[in-house]
Amino acid sequence: MTDLPYIWREKKSIFQLKGLKCLKCEHVNYPLRRVCVECGSQELEEIQMSSTGKVLSFIVNHYLPKEFDKPLAIGVVELDGGGRLMSQFTEIKSEKDLKIGMPVEVVIRRMSDKDGMLYYGPKFKILQEETE
Repeated sequence: MTDLPYIWREKKSIFQLKGLKCLKCEHVNYPLRRVCVECGSQELEEIQMSSTGKVLSFIVNHYLPKEFDKPLAIGVVELDGGGRLMSQFTEIKSEKDLKIGMPVEVVIRRMSDKDGMLYYGPKFKILQEETE
């Protein structure tokens, strides 16, 4: 994971899913930054990002150091209302559990432990699609 000072500085982005919406081009920027990545404007407004979205891309890794849960699925999700987030998936057994476009929600889970410290952060949990 990363160091505690970084996590403290970025706690609004990491744990509260706060992003910035550009007042000029309306692009949703995540994580928090000083300028819009689309147009370079500094006119940004803090917003609460959605905790749900759809999978854009993913990869599943089975060959990892012992401190990681296996398999480790990582992906990019387009959040409802704008913004993209890259993180790990939780409760995944194989590649067959995932597909592009499936709905997920952001949950806070243990990411790793290092030197006796537990590190938490956002992970994606699959939402069950409603059947009619």
